[in-house]
Amino acid sequence: MNKIEKNIIKSFSIIIGIVLLVFIVLNVLNLELRTANDYFSKHYALGWTNFNVYGSVKNKYIGKAHNNPTILVRDTSGEVFKFYFQTNDTNLYNYVNIGDSLSSKKKSFSAKVWNNDKAKTFKFTE
Repeated sequence: MNKIEKNIIKSFSIIIGIVLLVFIVLNVLNLELRTANDYFSKHYALGWTNFNVYGSVKNKYIGKAHNNPTILVRDTSGEVFKFYFQTNDTNLYNYVNIGDSLSSKKKSFSAKVWNNDKAKTFKFTE
């Protein structure tokens, strides 16, 4: 084997080693590359869901990845759902506070918030 062939084999071995190392580090640290599909598969559009929502608001924030206003709602079974809002739906996001009760019927295009014993209904664009 000549010197050029040895260098090619050495370079190829180093590249394979780096790829394996990156793969191992990502698996050990459980890091994932996040896409828009990942984001929307774990977030729901309130009023557009295939299930009824009834619970209390646990948190609200502006998402870093997509700048969408997001609220977390814990339903009566204890499960927490993340709901994102489009730009025309921010009225509800601005109105709701942590601890408020919230309900939305399946594909109703609306949500109702109980805030200090006052109920207010929000309609979303279809």
